Amino acid sequence: MPPPTPPPLQSFLHLCQNNHFQFDTLRRAKHSSMMVLYHIHNPHVSAFASSCNSCHIEIQPGTGWHCNQCPDFDICTNCKNTKGHPHPLVVRVLCLRCEALLILHIEL
Repeated sequence: MPPPTPPPLQSFLHLCQNNHFQFDTLRRAKHSSMMVLYHIHNPHVSAFASSCNSCHIEIQPGTGWHCNQCPDFDICTNCKNTKGHPHPLVVRVLCLRCEALLILHIEL
């Protein structure tokens, strides 16, 4: 089995910024390096928790709603119920067997 190819520079930068990986001390560099390796070897696992585009709280993997028409739009259940969104939203579900984040195309 060939080793996995490293991600392109832009996606690596995006992964590090969104997960707040830091390399300024040896301890942080070790942890960040191990987390980067984990995500390279497990591409099916969600790379980072998304945040609500309305109230900016962190949405835990497997919860919240996703808009397929807006680029990178996620919203928490509370904001969906109170503020709404003009486009149809689909449910985000976490697969417990493979830990992958699935988007179900069920409009509720």
